[in-house]
Amino acid sequence: MCGFGFGLGWTFANIATQEVTGPDRAGEASGVVLTILVTIGGIGLAAAATVVQALTQAGYDKGSAYEITLRLCAFLSLGASVVVMVIRQTGSAA
Repeated sequence: MCGFGFGLGWTFANIATQEVTGPDRAGEASGVVLTILVTIGGIGLAAAATVVQALTQAGYDKGSAYEITLRLCAFLSLGASVVVMVIRQTGSAA
């Protein structure tokens, strides 16, 4: 699921970036998008590992800690998607 989501996110981000930049700056824009996505992925991995560690220290077994962390990440991703869609809809209505 993570690979699928990352693949879609990377694809859509690159398409959107290429639509607003000229051909002479397409390489720069692609590099910036890749840098941002990799950085966000690293921060997300560190945050997820921190949550798993905190849950295991609180007494949850590793399987439950992973499941709770994945559910939390899924809900946060869903919430972020809704926010982006609302912003996009209000931006296109203006």
